[in-house]
Amino acid sequence: MQTILFILAWTVTWLGFENVELKTIHNINNYDNVNDQAPEPPTVTCYRFANWIGSADNVTSDTIIRAVYKQYKYSLSIDTEHEYYRYGDIEAQGMSFDGNNYMIEHILCGETVTVYAKPHNGYKFVKWVLNDEEQATTSSTFEVPMTEAVAQPVLNPPAGKDDGNVAIYAVFEVDPATDITNANVDINAYKRIENNHVVIIRNNEKYDVTGKKL
Repeated sequence: MQTILFILAWTVTWLGFENVELKTIHNINNYDNVNDQAPEPPTVTCYRFANWIGSADNVTSDTIIRAVYKQYKYSLSIDTEHEYYRYGDIEAQGMSFDGNNYMIEHILCGETVTVYAKPHNGYKFVKWVLNDEEQATTSSTFEVPMTEAVAQPVLNPPAGKDDGNVAIYAVFEVDPATDITNANVDINAYKRIENNHVVIIRNNEKYDVTGKKL
């Protein structure tokens, strides 16, 4: 009597980002463990490797193991404490106040955020400063690139917090084109420059360009 012996042999395949095949091992014996032969997960721009779904321990069937990646999320911090902020405002969709600064949170890496510089009366927009670096653009509208190259990463951020931060502020200065003789239709009001700032004199009282009494 002839005995027929079946030898079970399995295949394990590791899939990376967007299910790209990284590695396949054929002819794996029943109950073998080939976890130590897993490939190194590739680096993917704007994503971090989180974990594998599946296991190559005690293989008893053809197995597919998938890499899980998480997309980075960043916060945009709009520096309202900077000395220039009182000469103008920055506007952007989705801004919220965290008690110190205006923030836009949970922005996906690779996206852009449009910010707008709004100078106060008597001032003009000069430039943007992104993470302490002056930007070349002279436009008061700026597309902030939320990328790995720009973001300042946070090491092991707490659950629910973003993976990094981008900080921006606008520089404003006195507009020399401002007519300092006609601050208001009130004949008792006029403008003048003091310490490189526009000061409004009204009825012998001093006010800044926002109307705050000095």
